[in-house]
Amino acid sequence: MIPLSVARTDSRQTLALSVHPSGEVSVVAPKGERLTRIIEMVNGKRAWIIKQQEHFRQLHRSWPRRFVSGESYYYLGRQFRLKVTRIGSQSACSNARMRGGRLQITVPAYVASTKESDFIRQRMVTWYWERASTHLSVLSNRFCQMLGVEASEVVIRNFSQRWGSANQNGRLAFNWRIVMAPRPLIDYVAAHEACHLIHNDHSADFWRLLERIMPDYESRRLQLAIDGAKFQL
Repeated sequence: MIPLSVARTDSRQTLALSVHPSGEVSVVAPKGERLTRIIEMVNGKRAWIIKQQEHFRQLHRSWPRRFVSGESYYYLGRQFRLKVTRIGSQSACSNARMRGGRLQITVPAYVASTKESDFIRQRMVTWYWERASTHLSVLSNRFCQMLGVEASEVVIRNFSQRWGSANQNGRLAFNWRIVMAPRPLIDYVAAHEACHLIHNDHSADFWRLLERIMPDYESRRLQLAIDGAKFQL
């Protein structure tokens, strides 16, 4: 049997199957649906599931980054080009900045050519991290206000397998890479974690609450599962 997670909700009349970039398989089912029927459906989709898992593995393997001018990267769902400039000054400002639809990074003379790609990647991570912090702080506050709750803290983290988390102390944490995704998917992640401040599980009550503030959450969740693997450095 294929390992999977199952969530039940009153809002669904049919079974919804998803394969995530991590390889995890999840099912959203109507409340009261028999587990044997869920397993039967999943096993019936075994060939498709294996194909999707292999697709995500290939995506991870086929994107070796060189961090050179002309490479394409995502920000808020749109692709932009990287522009790298190396200058002779030892004290040049090396912060990344967006200008003219390009992410521009200046590499000072003290950075050895063998270390240049690592230097550029770190500058890009910092740039994404700062923007993720800004966007997620605003979005988290918005959804918390809608729910009548308050987050004790909103932080950005380097998660490898998830887009966000919420703990019992009210802290919301988000993967910095989510800022590469289109705005509707960033909204979904922020709303999802805000709902965990009320229901710290994936029970039917949780999904009903999420549906109340985001009626189309299922389509956003599915889109993130499909596209999530490409939001990488």
